[in-house]
Amino acid sequence: MTQQNKDRIFSILKKIKRKRNGSRFLFISMSLISIIISASSIILNLYAIRYNVLPVQTMSLFVAIAVISSVITFLVTIQSFFNITESKNKLEQSVEKRTELKNKIEESKEVNESLVNELFDTYV
Repeated sequence: MTQQNKDRIFSILKKIKRKRNGSRFLFISMSLISIIISASSIILNLYAIRYNVLPVQTMSLFVAIAVISSVITFLVTIQSFFNITESKNKLEQSVEKRTELKNKIEESKEVNESLVNELFDTYV
């Protein structure tokens, strides 16, 4: 493998890692924001129950809202957990495939078009 090919591959890998890290940060931050929003709605509902002007007439409504918010928060948390687990599994499979491809590239003296196409396919 020539130095020019190595430089090209490493520049592509650097761009891909930057994009991957950006998307990972966005995914994790959006999951955390959704959990925080759900939890804050529960807290606000509890404050509404506590400082309610007409407790007898509206207590059942506020309790129903609090229970629904709690269930939604629980579901959002479980969904975030499963999404992170699924992303982790995909990344592990991708790392294994890329390691095999790296070994293929290092073993061959010349990078041919099929190896380059296979490399691009793993990063798409």
